[in-house]
Parts: sequence; structure tokens; C-alpha cells
Amino acid sequence: MKKEDITIQKMNENNIKYAIQIASSLVHKPNKAMWFTPAALEKMKLEFNEYNGYIAYLNNNPVGFISYKLKKGNLDITWIGVKEALHNCGIGTRLINRILQEARDNQIASIDVETLTAHHADENYKKTIAFYKSQGFEEFKISKDKDSDKWDILTMRKSIK
Repeated sequence: MKKEDITIQKMNENNIKYAIQIASSLVHKPNKAMWFTPAALEKMKLEFNEYNGYIAYLNNNPVGFISYKLKKGNLDITWIGVKEALHNCGIGTRLINRILQEARDNQIASIDVETLTAHHADENYKKTIAFYKSQGFEEFKISKDKDSDKWDILTMRKSIK
């Protein structure tokens, strides 16, 4: 796969379905922990219509997505996902780079993203944290999940220079 085989398009009402399909492929399955719960998928379906985002295509096939919201001086990544078979192929990096450009275009000082802390049993969260660190994000703060008292939320931040 070459870098030029990956294209990024703005998420819109016509291609949101691809983000939902990709996210659905990353939902927990019996005996296999994945990245999203069924409840998270339902939340995504609502939020994709509220937030901005992008879809990544590999040779015109949808393979990844990222959504975000702009706040005063900050951009929050709300959801990101890449088809599991294509992890470590540069698709997530391309999506993050597109968000970086969006932040620069809007004179945003930093990008934040939330994930679960690494001490959770699921290895996927350790991979997620490692991915964000590889993109220049640093651990910023840990807080309790407002929807569940069993999770700790790690906020990671990347300053825009």
C-alpha cells in the first residue's frame, strides 16, 4: 500500500454510513474484546450527525474515520476507527494529520482525545494509547468516567505549534 492510495474525504450525510460500518466492525464480540461497546456505537450514530469528521478511503474503499468537535481554542477528537486488518498501515496517521491541518486552519492551540487508561484489562487500550503517543499526544489528565464508575478516562493532548 502506498501513501497515495489513501484519500481523505469530509464526512457528510452520504458517507456517514461508512463510518458506522467501520465502527460496527470494531464492536466487542463474544470472547473478543474490541474497541467499542454496543452503547458506544449507538452514541456514535447520534454524534456523527452533530460533529465534523473525515472518512479515509483505500483505493476508493472506506477503511477509517475520525470525528471531532471544535471548542474555544481547542479541538476534541470524539471518535476514531480503522478497520482492524489495516491497523499499522498509516491510515490513522493520515486521519490525525488531517485533523492537525484542521486545527491549524482554525488557529487551534491543542487537540485533545479521551480513551480509557492503560490499567484496564483490555490490551486494545494500551495499543490506542501507544498510537496517540506515536502521533505526539501526551498524557494530560486522568478522570472518572461520568457514565460509569468502573472506568478511568485518560485525556491526551497534542499542542499545535
